[in-house]
Amino acid sequence: MIEFNSSFFLQLINFLVLILILHLFLFKPILKNLNKRNDLIRSLKEDSESLNKKADRLVEEYNVSIATAKKESIDIINKAKTEAITEQNRIISDAKEKFSEMVDDAKKQIHAESETASLKLKEGAEPLSKLLAKKVLGREVN
Repeated sequence: MIEFNSSFFLQLINFLVLILILHLFLFKPILKNLNKRNDLIRSLKEDSESLNKKADRLVEEYNVSIATAKKESIDIINKAKTEAITEQNRIISDAKEKFSEMVDDAKKQIHAESETASLKLKEGAEPLSKLLAKKVLGREVN
C-alpha cells in the first residue's frame, strides 16, 4: 500500500513546482511559438493566394490588351489599305481624265490643222487647175 509520509508530500510539491516551472519556461513559449508559426503560415498562405489571384488577373488583362492591340493594328492596316486603294483610284481617274483631255485637245488641233491645210489646198488648187487647164486646152479658163 501507498504510504503518505512527509517525503511523499515533498515529492508531490516538487513535482508540482517542476510542472509549473516547465509550464512557464518551456510549454508556454513553445505553444506561443507554435501559434506564431501557425499564424505566419496562415498569413503567407493568404498572401500567396492573393498574389496568385492578382497574377491571374494581370495575365487576363495582358491577354485582353494584346487582343485589343492586334485588333487595332488590323483595323489600322485595313484603313491604310482602303485609303491607298481610294488614292490609287483617284490618281488613275485623274490620269484618265487628263489623258482624255489631251486626246480631245489633240483631236481639235488635228481637226484645226486639217481645216487649215484643206483651205490652203483649195486656195492653191484653183490657180494650179487653171494653169493645167490653160496648158492642156491652150486657152484661158474662168
